[in-house]
Amino acid sequence: MRVLIVFSLIALLAACTDDRGVSPIVPEAAQIGTVRDVYVVTNRAPHDTHIFGIERAFSSSYLRLGVSIPPQRTPGTVRNGHSKPNPRADFTLVSRTDHPDRAQFRADLARGVQASQRKAATLFVHGYNNTFVDPVFRLAQLAHDLQLPSALVALSWPSRAQPLGYQYDTDSTYFSRDMMQDTLFDIAATNPSEFVLVGHSMGSVVVMETLRQIELAQPGWAARNLDGVILMSPDLDVDVFRQVMRSFKEVPQPFIIMVSGRDQALRLSAWIRGDEVRVGNLTDLEPLANLPVQIIDLSNFESFSTGNHLTAAASPAVLSILNAAREFNRDFAGGAQREFDALPGQRRILRNASKIILLPPR
Repeated sequence: MRVLIVFSLIALLAACTDDRGVSPIVPEAAQIGTVRDVYVVTNRAPHDTHIFGIERAFSSSYLRLGVSIPPQRTPGTVRNGHSKPNPRADFTLVSRTDHPDRAQFRADLARGVQASQRKAATLFVHGYNNTFVDPVFRLAQLAHDLQLPSALVALSWPSRAQPLGYQYDTDSTYFSRDMMQDTLFDIAATNPSEFVLVGHSMGSVVVMETLRQIELAQPGWAARNLDGVILMSPDLDVDVFRQVMRSFKEVPQPFIIMVSGRDQALRLSAWIRGDEVRVGNLTDLEPLANLPVQIIDLSNFESFSTGNHLTAAASPAVLSILNAAREFNRDFAGGAQREFDALPGQRRILRNASKIILLPPR
């Protein structure tokens, strides 16, 4: 009965269109919006209509996509016109460069890193129920709204891109660990001045499993090469997360976790599993108090379009606060503790962990 109820609930939330994964190249959109390049690594199988579909591939594909960010939009919003984008209102692809192999991708990425304002790199790993292009548009939106001065890399792992694909997506996170590891090594090889890793929702599983895999083989690699890790609404079991963190010789800093007690998706995820909470809706600091992590509690904010599951990226109020904290959004938290301290709110420190309850502006 529980499974039947869950399936009924998420089916009501689907609102999917047949062309959801379709994103044509519209070069003229570059004259309308602001263009950001996004480097993409994917282990999705190529698909004639959807660029890359839902099936898994045993080799990775490498691309650079130009994304036009429309002028008529509210910060935090990402509108996709699918097969018929309106460049004035929709995120639109304006260019595509395919790299035949990993070496050529790495060379192109190195040029992109060196050409960026801070010679830095940001890697974004999407969550559950995403098409191939969804993380590309989301990362472009984040980069634009937070004015990220870095080269942008999106990891697009094989999500079924539908609400009933939860188990398929879960299995795909483990399938994608080696691709993720190669991508981390490739970005590090470009010698960025700063390298920030961002995972959202189920993408945090890919992040943590891959970092653990690397750490067991090369202790200390993450702390030496990453200038910040950010988990946004991580769909992670609390005990499993604590166990994985124990594998680190040194935890990269800052290690920021963005949570919300209002996260509807994580509430459902916990209920399906018979748990009370996931890491991403954990507002009690005690379970993580022995870990060197910084928690940003966004429970005072709403992002209705995402069910409060992507408040950090989708709430205009949160984006405004992050932008006002110049040290924080300089490269989306890459650097020192002072960037965390620049945010306004109620603070608490418990052993190794710290927490800020972000407050809306008066």
